[in-house]
Amino acid sequence: MIYFTGVGSRTTPIAVRHKMTALGPILERRGYHLTTGDAAGADAAFAAGFSPERVFCFGISSRQNPRVICPKLVLSPDSYRKIESLARSLHPSWGRCGAHARELHTRNMAQVLGLNLDEPSRFLLCWTPDGAESASKPTSRATGGTGQAIRCALLHDIPVINMQNAGWNKRLLDLFRSS
Repeated sequence: MIYFTGVGSRTTPIAVRHKMTALGPILERRGYHLTTGDAAGADAAFAAGFSPERVFCFGISSRQNPRVICPKLVLSPDSYRKIESLARSLHPSWGRCGAHARELHTRNMAQVLGLNLDEPSRFLLCWTPDGAESASKPTSRATGGTGQAIRCALLHDIPVINMQNAGWNKRLLDLFRSS
């Protein structure tokens, strides 16, 4: 399967969320499956554009939404610790995060690399207020939790396209042309 990660801020503007949803059928025709979280805003907008069977939604409580894959419930404790170790290594202030925040940051690793860290997304498409997407536009406090997914993607040479930045759609088309 071919995956892309679609994530972003809960405060993603409505106009951008409409674009995220509209991209679903286009990406499906290109063979993509979506990996995302179970959050309002960008995650929900991406998921709304896809057929349910093409959405892999990673959250921390599968009881709320039957489509949600909860890494802590699905993986062995050793596998979860491996994902959590990667999350810890990428987060700038892991020690200040509570248990819930750590679980959210850990599930972001699965969104980008798959449950066993062996099925990486082809690209990460997002919206954050600061436009973070590269070393020249790094994550900041304003990036929020999406920053963890962006840092993971960058570490693994997965292209990041932030819809906050001018020219994002051209970069997405260029990515399609090159693959």
